[in-house]
Amino acid sequence: KKEYVQRLYGEYAPGNYPIYFYFLMMFKFITPWVVFLPMAIVAPFYRVWQEKQPVMKFLWLWFVADFIFLTIDAGKRQHYIMPLMPAMAILIGILIEDMIFEQKAYSRIFAKNVLRWHIVALIVGITAATIYLAKARPETIPAMLILLSITIVISTVVSVLFARGKNAAACGVGFAGIAAWIMISCASFTVLLDTNKGARVFALKIAAIVPQGDKLAAYKHTSTRFVQYFGKVVPEIADTSLLYEHYREGDWVVATSGYLKDLAGDTQFRVVYRKEIDKKSDEKEDTGGALFHKSAVGVKNDAAGN
Repeated sequence: KKEYVQRLYGEYAPGNYPIYFYFLMMFKFITPWVVFLPMAIVAPFYRVWQEKQPVMKFLWLWFVADFIFLTIDAGKRQHYIMPLMPAMAILIGILIEDMIFEQKAYSRIFAKNVLRWHIVALIVGITAATIYLAKARPETIPAMLILLSITIVISTVVSVLFARGKNAAACGVGFAGIAAWIMISCASFTVLLDTNKGARVFALKIAAIVPQGDKLAAYKHTSTRFVQYFGKVVPEIADTSLLYEHYREGDWVVATSGYLKDLAGDTQFRVVYRKEIDKKSDEKEDTGGALFHKSAVGVKNDAAGN
């Protein structure tokens, strides 16, 4: 009832995302095969597929029916679309297999044009991204130049192999190139674009201060990221009188930046540790706040989060 009915109507854990949210996620998770997605939506209804058609219709129903359900669902979450993507991946695989090897539904000329425009779009896209990031994030230039080089080399090799009729070899090089591209991207940008760093630093600092056997309670709310890095369940308490009871009994209390102002004038709580967030940056509210405990003798104010 809670996880399905109430989530559907937004009564439990609403996603607060627009109705078109999964349209964006759908294209995001099907990259780099984006151009095949619209084709895969209409392809199952052509008789040319013959014995494959029933399977393709089943995959279509799996994807489209679930997609419609997720779209009207008020409790949207990014990862909910993941169980739909295998159906679309198989459908796209059937299309690609036909274009490259069988050519019953799609002609060689059509397949050639699809490959050509894929290559053009990839090279133009990665070149534009390299130029943009060179200005916005100069530290990404080496990684972007490597990715640009790989894109050009793999595209050239794949094109030559297809032109010579070595379709299987072209597929192998293409898939290997995509795998290398993804691995290099992850290795290069995971640290640079680490959006969890602030929350992780703050939570780990709190975990280092709070003794292993002690309890920690959060004022009103704390994020799942904080709980993940802190390593234990953190109950949320909105009632300040109840919160003070926990505090008086020796429990630790944390208030993240979004809720800290509510306790700013309350002298009942002694601050053990405090970390400010940079209002000019894009840091989240769970990257800063204050830790309270009745044993506190002084305040450690940490603007840098060290």
